[in-house]
Amino acid sequence: MNKKRIIYISWTRADYGLMRNFLLNLNKIPEIQLDIIATWMHLSYNFWYTLQNIINDWLNVYRIYSNIDWWDLLAMTQSVWFWIIWIAQKIDELKPDLVIIEWDRYEALAWAIAASHQNIPIVHQWGWDIWSSIDNKIRFAITALSDYHFVWNPESYNRLIKMWYKNVFNFWEPGLDDIYENNFFKNENKILNKYNLKWKKYIIAIFHPNTYEFNQLKDILKWYIGSLKNLAKKYKILVIWSNSDAWWILINNELSNIKNIKFILSIEREEFLTLMKNCYFMIWNSSSAIVELPSFKKFAVNIWTRQEWRLRANNIIDVWYDYNDILKWIEIVEKKIKNWEEKNIVNPYYNGWFTKQAIKKILEILKIK
Repeated sequence: MNKKRIIYISWTRADYGLMRNFLLNLNKIPEIQLDIIATWMHLSYNFWYTLQNIINDWLNVYRIYSNIDWWDLLAMTQSVWFWIIWIAQKIDELKPDLVIIEWDRYEALAWAIAASHQNIPIVHQWGWDIWSSIDNKIRFAITALSDYHFVWNPESYNRLIKMWYKNVFNFWEPGLDDIYENNFFKNENKILNKYNLKWKKYIIAIFHPNTYEFNQLKDILKWYIGSLKNLAKKYKILVIWSNSDAWWILINNELSNIKNIKFILSIEREEFLTLMKNCYFMIWNSSSAIVELPSFKKFAVNIWTRQEWRLRANNIIDVWYDYNDILKWIEIVEKKIKNWEEKNIVNPYYNGWFTKQAIKKILEILKIK
C-alpha cells in the first residue's frame, strides 16, 4: 500500500499536548504514514527533555537538535534561519504529502517557509487569531504561506473569509477535546495528592515573555512577584516554568526565588488540566486561561498586554502592570467566586470535536476514501 505521508512538527510539550488526541487518532488510519519532527524544547534539558512524551505514545519521530542559545531577540531571529535550513533538508528527505503546523511561534514560520518553497501543502491550525506580541506578525505570515486553515473560533474564521482566503474551516480548539472526553480525569485524586492539593485553595501562576516589553520587564516582574508574595499569605501558589521566548531565563530565575511557593519546572498535560480544573483562580498572561480555563468555569486575572485583543470568555479580568491594581482586581475575583458568578462562564472556543472534523477534512485533502 502506498501510504500518504504527513509531517507534524512539534517543538514543545504544550503544542504536542494540545494536538496529541488528534495525532494519535490520525496515526490509526492505515493509509497514512504520520511522522513527528521533534525539535527545540523537546530536546532541551532546560525544558526537561519532553521528547519522551512522544516516544511513550509510539509515534514515529525524527529529531532536529539546536545549539543556539535562546536568550534574547537576536537568538530568536537567528533561530528562524537555523530551522529553515534543517527543516528544509528533512522535508526534502521525507517528501511528505502534507505538513501540519500548529500555533504561531518563530520556529513555525521557518517550517512554513521550508515546506511552501518545496510545494508541500500546509495545514495551519490557529490562523488569524489576534493578540499583542510578535506572534501576530508570525501568525499572519504563516497564514499567507498555508493552503488549508483550521481556525478555532468564529472571529478568526470571519477575518480569513473577508480577506478572500479559501479552504478555511472552523474546527474549534483541539486541546479542548481532552476536557470533554469522558475518562480523561480518571487520575484526578492521585494527581491532587501528588501535589498535596486535595481540599486546598490554590492559585496557578504563569508568566511568559512578551517580546514587545523588554524595557519594562524588570518593573513588570517586580509588580507581579509582589502580588504573588501577597497571595502566598492565604493561598498555596503554583508557579509554572515560562516558555522559551526571549528573556525566559530572567523570568524563571526571578520567579524561582520567591519563598513559600511551589515552582513547577515541567508538567504533563493531564496533570496541568487537572490542576486547572481544581484551582481557585489563575494569575497569568498565557493562552491557557483564555482557551481551557473557561471550560472549568474558573476566573483568571490577566496581566496585560500579552493577551490583549483576544477573544475571551467572561472569566477574564484584565489588569495593568501595577501592584495595587493587581491586588484590587484579585479582591474583585474573590468576591465573584463567593457569589457563584462562575456558573455563567461559557467557553467561546468549543462547539464540537476538533479531532473528528479535522481528520475527515485531511482525508478529503489527501483523497483517501
